[in-house]
Amino acid sequence: MQNCIIQKIVDALSGVIAKVINKELPKTLGKMIDGSVQNLNKDLLDEEHNPLAFAVALAKGAAVNLTMTQAPDLSTQDLVKIYFNGLILENNKTYENV
Repeated sequence: MQNCIIQKIVDALSGVIAKVINKELPKTLGKMIDGSVQNLNKDLLDEEHNPLAFAVALAKGAAVNLTMTQAPDLSTQDLVKIYFNGLILENNKTYENV
């Protein structure tokens, strides 16, 4: 710290800061990650009933479904091929993107 007063405060609280970083932060991050995974699992289960579960807006009233149809292809150097569903959703109607 450039300010000596702030540095003294940090030095005095270094044990508490270390405890938060080493013990509390992993617990909090673990809960956040678990929550994100549970939300993703819920969306995956709901996709059959909700075609907009993985839709990303393109324009007013239109979206594209970004679910992948197969795993990314990493066989070409410096190129990753990603295969998206390709359905264009417009006003809750689906159209195949050809």
